Amino acid sequence: MPLAQRVDLPGTGVEGDRIRKQIAELERVAEANPGSADAWLRLAGAYSSIDMFDDAVAAYRKAISLGPVAAEINSDFAETLVMAAQGTVTPEARAIFEAALAVFPGDPRPQFYLALGDYQAGRTREALDRWAALIASSPADAVWLDIVRQRLAQAAQDLGLDVAEVTPEPLPASDGSAMQLTPEQRAELEAMTPAERDAAFREMLDGLDASLRENPMNLEGWERLIRAHTALGERDAAQDALDRALEVFAQAPFPKQALVRLATDLQLDVPGGDVEAPDIGAMVERLAARLQDDPDDLDGWMMLARSYTVLGETEKAREAMDNAARLDPDNPDVLALQARAIRLANGGKDSDETIAILRHVLELAPGNAEALWFVANAEAEAGNKAKARELLERLLAQMSDDNPDRDFVKQRIEQLDG
Repeated sequence: MPLAQRVDLPGTGVEGDRIRKQIAELERVAEANPGSADAWLRLAGAYSSIDMFDDAVAAYRKAISLGPVAAEINSDFAETLVMAAQGTVTPEARAIFEAALAVFPGDPRPQFYLALGDYQAGRTREALDRWAALIASSPADAVWLDIVRQRLAQAAQDLGLDVAEVTPEPLPASDGSAMQLTPEQRAELEAMTPAERDAAFREMLDGLDASLRENPMNLEGWERLIRAHTALGERDAAQDALDRALEVFAQAPFPKQALVRLATDLQLDVPGGDVEAPDIGAMVERLAARLQDDPDDLDGWMMLARSYTVLGETEKAREAMDNAARLDPDNPDVLALQARAIRLANGGKDSDETIAILRHVLELAPGNAEALWFVANAEAEAGNKAKARELLERLLAQMSDDNPDRDFVKQRIEQLDG
């Protein structure tokens, strides 16, 4: 639609005019350079900044179709899908967040939205556990903690649980180089003797180290531990923490890349002397090559599919999930992921193949919510409104009364009734 005809841009005034001109210029640049992923990404970000989420989704799809993008861009795209769906974590967004989390476990955004998706699907306990884990692995000054605590409190109330009992304490605050303190902690430290102050810092640092031994997949925690030891002049301890972190994330390309970059910044040694950021594409291709020699590794194929998804190589992700489904053809979870991969490779659209797979999922797991939704919509498009209604009513029946998706499903049923 021409810019002048859009009704959802900012109103009149100096600021509104400025934003209109910026959007118009970004549109001009993108359309003049249709093969430039960077131009489409800038346009997508501009659309998102003024809540034009449908336009942002289209721009992200264009950028991603042009080649691999960074993991954070996939998360940006998934978050925009959620916003375009008025806060609903759609199956497509969930698949992208799952893939991003698999290769970048320290990113809080996928953790938050996957929990939100669980909550919206009626899996309240799973949502609460995800949000609790996110709080426990976040620094006390993390900007997202307030909203996560609010969501966890709502889930706890829904389950009749004591909010205080199920809300964990976050990790010590951090300013990115060492540990940052709350005003209360700072006041306590100022009243201590130097020896007491050193002991308090050591206790916090030891607590972070112990937490990482219990939850080693917390990339952000490793980064804080490494930086804290470096700031204290404890380079041997920082090097030991780096070596342990690299071992934990040896098969995870994106966390390993972040750790190598941190080692370079802090002038620490990377095993093997490789101080350059690892070639993510090469690491993924090595995994692909290994699977050619060991084609019966189900977890390996699924990891490869997630990695390709994050890299934006949807066709390769589909091929990997096809191999996973070949190894476990009667596993509804694997089949649902296969359908997602095929859908992503098809530009986010369902096909006869995805619907056939999801029909099989329903044979194996009649209550699978994702399959019920997509098969119901396929039946509706084929004119089988009675069957579509039956499936949607089955979906509705298994949703809790406070599930925010209930109204969405009800509206779809009402659409079938005209």
